[in-house]
Amino acid sequence: MNFANPTNLKVGLKGRFAGKEFILTGRVVMGVTIAGETYYWQEYQLQADTGENAVLVFEPDEAGNAWRLFTEFNPDYTLTAAEAAAKQVGDSLNLTGTDVRVTLVQSSKVYYLEGQAPEGVTVGSRANYFNAEAGDVMQVVSWTGTEVEYYNGLSLSATAVARAFQLPRLQVARPMNWQSGRSTTGDASSNSLGQVIFWAVIIGCVGLLVIAPRSGCRRSNAAATAAVPRIPAAASPPLKLEATGVWQGTRFRVTAHAVTEIAGYGAVYQRHEYQLVDENGQWLTVTCGNGPTSPDWYAYRELTLSQAPDAMTAAGKKMGDIIVLGRIAATIRVLFQSRIVTLEKSDTTDWQSGATTFGFWAEGTADCVLARWDQSAIHYYSGQKVSAKTFAATFNPTTAP
Repeated sequence: MNFANPTNLKVGLKGRFAGKEFILTGRVVMGVTIAGETYYWQEYQLQADTGENAVLVFEPDEAGNAWRLFTEFNPDYTLTAAEAAAKQVGDSLNLTGTDVRVTLVQSSKVYYLEGQAPEGVTVGSRANYFNAEAGDVMQVVSWTGTEVEYYNGLSLSATAVARAFQLPRLQVARPMNWQSGRSTTGDASSNSLGQVIFWAVIIGCVGLLVIAPRSGCRRSNAAATAAVPRIPAAASPPLKLEATGVWQGTRFRVTAHAVTEIAGYGAVYQRHEYQLVDENGQWLTVTCGNGPTSPDWYAYRELTLSQAPDAMTAAGKKMGDIIVLGRIAATIRVLFQSRIVTLEKSDTTDWQSGATTFGFWAEGTADCVLARWDQSAIHYYSGQKVSAKTFAATFNPTTAP
């Protein structure tokens, strides 16, 4: 079996994720066998000079390629190894206050190592795991012996990975010859491949994966569809640049329209975002869709705070954490990276085409919170859900979704 590196990511490359600089220290080839067929994927080990670590995962398939980062989280409700081993597909559990359901139970194996391997990881190492999900929440529980670990995964686009490593583009060879990578027995369906590779597990490396000061390195499947879903394109723009309308008693003008690519847990999708300004120079940001299939629109105003977590602290947050900003207390539900793919604007906006930010979305009792940051600054917004039909009709009376 040929375990050559299928991408142009090499040991020694430096990349920036979540505002932190990492060096690529090693590559691990993982695999899982289902119905007599073995499927493989790449895991690139990343380490920051601050001692923090991350794992960048490359999942190949005939349909395309997918990239993900993985982080470990500390659950509110823990499981013993025996309890984890007893879980079956369809079982429900609650690790962080959100009910999730088990979607896959499997085990994985290390087939090849290059460069610096995570502590305790050797060729032939195995681990057991299961995946659980609900909406945008995707979790992996993995165990070897009596130790149980819990992980979240973040989807990234190939463009975002190339930008992180300051490469003109990611070069990807035909991934390890998929046909020769499979055994000659069994007849796993394309759904089996998707169920395994979409969230396939990483073998036991305690203390490995962090974008903030956390660790972890496993992953597994949470989808029964194709291994690499196509990025859903944004629908036709619902609002026009320079359109005006009265919203909640105030007249606004649309000053910028962006199609943004959102990479979150288990999904990469595009949506429309708008920046509006009123007659007093106050800004309103509107996002059209809070997930790959969500029709929800939200209108946000930037918060002015005397004290707020800086970008480094925000980058350390995980799903389920509580964020308190002034009188707003909200629970983080979504972590994401966003990139402006296309942009049309007037001269009154600071949005820039190609700009990449990191962020989270948190749900409160009355208001929600949107946080976005890059290397230079962080911004917090409070928002409320708005009716897409009503809002669009306000600024374009003849057209509404």
